[in-house]
Amino acid sequence: MTRILRRPSYRAMPWKNGGGTTYEVLTEPADSGFDDFQLRLSMAVVATSGPFSAFGGIDRTLTVIDGRVKLAVAGRPPVVLSAVSDPMRFSGDDTASGELSSGPALDFNVMTRRSCGRHAVTRLVANNSSTTYQRQSNWTAIFTVCQRLGVSRPGAESVELELHDLLVLAGGASEPLTIDAHGSGSTLCVEWWPHDQA
Repeated sequence: MTRILRRPSYRAMPWKNGGGTTYEVLTEPADSGFDDFQLRLSMAVVATSGPFSAFGGIDRTLTVIDGRVKLAVAGRPPVVLSAVSDPMRFSGDDTASGELSSGPALDFNVMTRRSCGRHAVTRLVANNSSTTYQRQSNWTAIFTVCQRLGVSRPGAESVELELHDLLVLAGGASEPLTIDAHGSGSTLCVEWWPHDQA
Protein backbone atom coordinates (compact mmCIF):
# COMPACT_ATOMS: atom_id res chain seq x y z
CA MET A 1 0.00 0.00 0.00
CA THR A 2 1.24 3.49 -0.88
CA ARG A 3 0.00 6.75 0.62
CA ILE A 4 1.14 10.31 -0.06
CA LEU A 5 0.43 12.99 2.54
CA ARG A 6 0.88 16.59 1.40
CA ARG A 7 2.03 19.47 3.61
CA PRO A 8 -1.23 21.51 3.32
CA SER A 9 -3.21 18.61 4.81
CA TYR A 10 -1.35 18.51 8.14
CA ARG A 11 -3.39 19.48 11.18
CA ALA A 12 -2.10 22.36 13.34
CA MET A 13 -2.56 21.81 17.06
CA PRO A 14 -1.07 23.12 20.32
CA TRP A 15 1.77 21.31 22.04
CA LYS A 16 0.73 18.93 24.77
CA ASN A 17 2.18 21.41 27.31
CA GLY A 18 0.74 24.42 25.46
CA GLY A 19 4.18 25.88 24.71
CA GLY A 20 4.10 25.88 20.91
CA THR A 21 2.47 24.64 17.72
CA THR A 22 2.68 21.18 16.22
CA TYR A 23 1.66 20.10 12.73
CA GLU A 24 0.41 16.55 13.04
CA VAL A 25 1.50 14.62 9.96
CA LEU A 26 0.25 11.11 10.72
CA THR A 27 -0.96 8.93 13.57
CA GLU A 28 -1.50 5.20 13.77
CA PRO A 29 -4.23 4.26 14.34
CA ALA A 30 -5.71 7.11 12.32
CA ASP A 31 -7.34 9.86 14.41
CA SER A 32 -5.81 8.57 17.65
CA GLY A 33 -4.89 11.10 20.35
CA PHE A 34 -2.06 11.60 22.83
CA ASP A 35 -3.30 8.78 25.06
CA ASP A 36 -3.81 6.02 22.50
CA PHE A 37 -1.51 6.50 19.48
CA GLN A 38 0.93 3.73 18.60
CA LEU A 39 2.91 5.86 16.15
CA ARG A 40 2.89 9.63 15.70
CA LEU A 41 4.77 11.77 13.16
CA SER A 42 4.71 15.55 13.50
CA MET A 43 6.53 18.81 12.76
CA ALA A 44 6.95 21.41 15.47
CA VAL A 45 7.84 25.09 15.36
CA VAL A 46 10.17 25.83 18.27
CA ALA A 47 9.85 29.57 18.74
CA THR A 48 11.29 29.95 22.25
CA SER A 49 13.62 28.05 24.53
CA GLY A 50 11.96 25.89 27.16
CA PRO A 51 10.84 22.44 28.30
CA PHE A 52 9.48 19.74 26.02
CA SER A 53 6.18 18.00 26.71
CA ALA A 54 6.38 14.81 28.79
CA PHE A 55 5.23 11.57 27.13
CA GLY A 56 5.32 8.66 29.55
CA GLY A 57 5.79 5.24 27.95
CA ILE A 58 6.85 6.80 24.62
CA ASP A 59 10.14 6.54 22.70
CA ARG A 60 10.97 9.68 20.74
CA THR A 61 13.31 10.68 17.93
CA LEU A 62 13.79 14.38 17.18
CA THR A 63 15.36 15.64 13.96
CA VAL A 64 15.99 19.35 13.40
CA ILE A 65 15.12 20.30 9.83
CA ASP A 66 15.70 24.06 10.05
CA GLY A 67 17.65 26.13 12.59
CA ARG A 68 19.59 24.91 15.64
CA VAL A 69 18.43 23.49 18.97
CA LYS A 70 20.58 22.64 21.99
CA LEU A 71 18.74 19.67 23.46
CA ALA A 72 19.30 18.62 27.07
CA VAL A 73 17.78 15.32 28.24
CA ALA A 74 17.66 13.94 31.79
CA GLY A 75 20.57 16.04 33.04
CA ARG A 76 23.01 14.69 30.44
CA PRO A 77 25.33 17.10 28.58
CA PRO A 78 23.30 19.00 25.95
CA VAL A 79 23.62 18.14 22.27
CA VAL A 80 23.43 20.76 19.53
CA LEU A 81 21.14 19.60 16.71
CA SER A 82 21.06 21.26 13.30
CA ALA A 83 19.68 20.63 9.81
CA VAL A 84 22.58 18.25 9.04
CA SER A 85 22.99 16.42 12.36
CA ASP A 86 21.86 12.88 13.10
CA PRO A 87 18.40 12.35 14.60
CA MET A 88 18.40 12.14 18.42
CA ARG A 89 16.52 9.38 20.18
CA PHE A 90 15.38 9.67 23.80
CA SER A 91 12.68 8.51 26.18
CA GLY A 92 9.52 10.55 26.59
CA ASP A 93 9.70 9.69 30.30
CA ASP A 94 12.83 11.84 30.68
CA THR A 95 12.78 15.58 31.24
CA ALA A 96 13.96 17.41 28.12
CA SER A 97 14.42 21.05 27.18
CA GLY A 98 15.55 22.91 24.10
CA GLU A 99 17.61 26.09 23.89
CA LEU A 100 17.62 28.18 20.72
CA SER A 101 20.80 29.96 19.68
CA SER A 102 19.89 31.42 16.29
CA GLY A 103 16.16 32.11 16.21
CA PRO A 104 13.20 29.76 15.74
CA ALA A 105 13.74 26.17 14.63
CA LEU A 106 11.64 23.54 12.92
CA ASP A 107 11.87 19.89 13.90
CA PHE A 108 10.41 16.54 12.87
CA ASN A 109 9.27 14.21 15.64
CA VAL A 110 8.67 10.47 15.58
CA MET A 111 7.05 8.88 18.63
CA THR A 112 6.08 5.27 19.29
CA ARG A 113 4.36 3.75 22.29
CA ARG A 114 6.90 1.41 23.83
CA SER A 115 4.32 -1.26 24.62
CA CYS A 116 3.19 -1.35 20.96
CA GLY A 117 6.39 -1.30 18.91
CA ARG A 118 9.64 0.44 18.06
CA HIS A 119 11.00 2.78 15.39
CA ALA A 120 14.18 4.09 13.78
CA VAL A 121 14.93 7.30 11.86
CA THR A 122 17.74 7.79 9.34
CA ARG A 123 18.71 11.10 7.74
CA LEU A 124 20.09 10.96 4.19
CA VAL A 125 21.84 14.19 3.21
CA ALA A 126 21.71 14.61 -0.55
CA ASN A 127 22.16 17.68 -2.71
CA ASN A 128 20.96 17.24 -6.29
CA SER A 129 21.98 13.59 -6.23
CA SER A 130 20.61 10.06 -6.21
CA THR A 131 20.98 7.49 -3.44
CA THR A 132 19.70 4.01 -2.66
CA TYR A 133 17.96 3.27 0.62
CA GLN A 134 17.31 -0.30 1.70
CA ARG A 135 14.03 -0.64 3.55
CA GLN A 136 14.31 -2.34 6.93
CA SER A 137 10.70 -2.87 7.97
CA ASN A 138 7.28 -3.62 6.53
CA TRP A 139 6.23 0.01 7.22
CA THR A 140 8.43 2.82 5.92
CA ALA A 141 7.83 6.56 5.62
CA ILE A 142 9.89 8.99 3.54
CA PHE A 143 9.77 12.67 4.58
CA THR A 144 11.38 15.21 2.30
CA VAL A 145 13.39 18.20 3.53
CA CYS A 146 14.42 19.37 0.05
CA GLN A 147 12.43 21.25 -2.56
CA ARG A 148 11.55 18.19 -4.64
CA LEU A 149 12.15 14.47 -4.29
CA GLY A 150 11.58 11.47 -6.51
CA VAL A 151 11.18 8.05 -4.90
CA SER A 152 11.28 4.89 -7.03
CA ARG A 153 10.67 1.29 -5.97
CA PRO A 154 10.96 -1.91 -8.04
CA GLY A 155 8.01 -2.45 -10.36
CA ALA A 156 6.30 0.85 -9.57
CA GLU A 157 6.24 4.35 -11.01
CA SER A 158 8.32 7.07 -9.37
CA VAL A 159 6.52 9.20 -6.77
CA GLU A 160 7.20 12.94 -6.72
CA LEU A 161 7.24 14.74 -3.37
CA GLU A 162 7.48 18.43 -2.56
CA LEU A 163 9.00 20.02 0.54
CA HIS A 164 7.62 18.44 3.77
CA ASP A 165 5.50 15.85 1.97
CA LEU A 166 5.39 12.29 3.36
CA LEU A 167 5.33 9.00 1.46
CA VAL A 168 4.15 5.91 3.37
CA LEU A 169 4.95 2.42 2.10
CA ALA A 170 3.40 -0.69 3.67
CA GLY A 171 4.63 -4.08 2.49
CA GLY A 172 7.79 -5.01 0.60
CA ALA A 173 10.20 -4.77 3.51
CA SER A 174 13.25 -6.02 1.61
CA GLU A 175 12.96 -3.74 -1.42
CA PRO A 176 15.47 -0.96 -2.19
CA LEU A 177 14.31 2.59 -2.84
CA THR A 178 15.98 4.98 -5.25
CA ILE A 179 15.77 8.53 -3.91
CA ASP A 180 16.48 11.42 -6.29
CA ALA A 181 16.91 14.76 -4.52
CA HIS A 182 16.39 17.98 -6.46
CA GLY A 183 17.85 20.89 -4.52
CA SER A 184 19.77 21.00 -1.27
CA GLY A 185 18.53 19.37 1.90
CA SER A 186 17.92 15.88 3.20
CA THR A 187 15.52 12.96 3.35
CA LEU A 188 14.24 11.37 6.56
CA CYS A 189 13.51 7.64 6.44
CA VAL A 190 11.27 6.32 9.22
CA GLU A 191 10.95 2.60 9.95
CA TRP A 192 8.27 1.21 12.26
CA TRP A 193 8.01 -2.26 13.73
CA PRO A 194 4.69 -2.84 15.53
CA HIS A 195 5.03 -5.71 18.00
CA ASP A 196 2.44 -7.75 16.15
CA GLN A 197 4.63 -7.62 13.02
CA ALA A 198 8.12 -7.74 14.57
